[in-house]
Amino acid sequence: MICADGYAQAMWLFNAVQKAGTLNDPKKIRAALGSVTDQDWNILSIKDLQANGETVATVHPRIVKSLTSIVDYSGGK
Repeated sequence: MICADGYAQAMWLFNAVQKAGTLNDPKKIRAALGSVTDQDWNILSIKDLQANGETVATVHPRIVKSLTSIVDYSGGK
């Protein structure tokens, strides 16, 4: 889960920087964050960016014991 979250957070920032067109203006980058979450990298379905930086994301905690033995604690399949 930590790897997936780290990947998603990094890709979110990279896409916001690209959309903002700058590495040096944090206000432009922050303004772009909410508009770039509709892409393939968003594997956690990050959405609803709040003014304080909080978001909503989907997390499915699992333990993979083997390819045929996966314990899913989220109630998913």
